Amino acid sequence: MCRYDKVFLDSADAIALYREPLHFTQDGRRIILRTVRLFQEYLGVNRTEEGTILSKGKQVRINLNFPGYVPENEPLLNWFQVALRQDNPMLADPLGCKARYKGVMPGYLHIREILDIPSEFILEDEPRCTNSVNYALFIYDRADYADFLEGVNKLLGGCLNHDRLVVSDSSGNKILVSDETAQPMLLIPCSLLIGGKDHVASTWESCLKEVRPIG
Repeated sequence: MCRYDKVFLDSADAIALYREPLHFTQDGRRIILRTVRLFQEYLGVNRTEEGTILSKGKQVRINLNFPGYVPENEPLLNWFQVALRQDNPMLADPLGCKARYKGVMPGYLHIREILDIPSEFILEDEPRCTNSVNYALFIYDRADYADFLEGVNKLLGGCLNHDRLVVSDSSGNKILVSDETAQPMLLIPCSLLIGGKDHVASTWESCLKEVRPIG
């Protein structure tokens, strides 16, 4: 089992750590950040007489849903800080561009079709203990947004070599790209990544390697 000591947060601790509006779920076990992140669905590429055109789908509004605890550490780190503390992540950057890839989180992306309720990316802090992990959330440096978008274009354009006009996994999960220049993020289905969910889990566990295990 992937177990480690946990520090459970109260409302004041959580707000101080995340520095943005949030609320706890009714059972108090999860934190949902109230800031909605906007992501654009990328379907792939289309050939036209004028060249190659990126095909986009719908815009998706996503809330981030984190455990209501954080790894025991001094000082306390929020989950963004845990993901970003690896200088050389084991998981290869899927964009392979000049934008600086900073870290990754494993989780379950729940797409809601109800217009008034945002979808959710639910961080799974112990990914080997659940079968629900279907996406990896990649986080990039905010200073390189233009390079980030250039990398996205190259990633999708490269799929032309395989005549794949829609970039998705076998369940229809598609690549999502954030519209936030302040914190560029990329959501990619685990099955589209080399090594899949197991390698994503190994990378995440390396982020927790300094946390003292239980027992």
